Amino acid sequence: MAQFCCSDEFADALIEDFKKHGVDLKKDPTGYYTDTGNFIGIIPECSNISVGVWNEHHMNEYVDISYVEKIAKAAAKINWENLPTVRKSGPWLKDESSPKSGKIKKYLNHFTSRKDSKLWDKVYKILSDPYVLMNQGEFESGKEMWFNDWFDEKPFKVVIDSGKILINDQLITIKQLEDTFKEEQ
Repeated sequence: MAQFCCSDEFADALIEDFKKHGVDLKKDPTGYYTDTGNFIGIIPECSNISVGVWNEHHMNEYVDISYVEKIAKAAAKINWENLPTVRKSGPWLKDESSPKSGKIKKYLNHFTSRKDSKLWDKVYKILSDPYVLMNQGEFESGKEMWFNDWFDEKPFKVVIDSGKILINDQLITIKQLEDTFKEEQ
């Protein structure tokens, strides 16, 4: 993402700790993106440690399993809490007027949306047997999803947002939903 995700101090200390456990690492500024890049606005020191993967995301990708095991065993021995935290995650997280605050909120919403999607799958599984989903669009957090049965003139609204289920604007738990529909079936 054209920016560093951890400080030199953090990287140097991490390299030193891995070396104590038999793994030689070095800093590499040539990377262009890492999955941890999604968190650099929230977590001050993010790192991406090579674990012996070549041709990643291609048909001929391969992994050195013995090296992965070596990295995993060494990583389990590192005292992560004692590594230096120098890099700042960005004061713009608290500054709502910053253009970057919208970007980080989008990332956070993306992760919440994943959580909500899993919850939606559970809710849909419970409701789709006795009811029909009327608006057959893709689920999104906060979006109104309408259900009805074939003979009822009163559809009901389901909204899932930030891990909460609202049915016709009333908060309900997944357990309450399961219990309600077990009774009806």
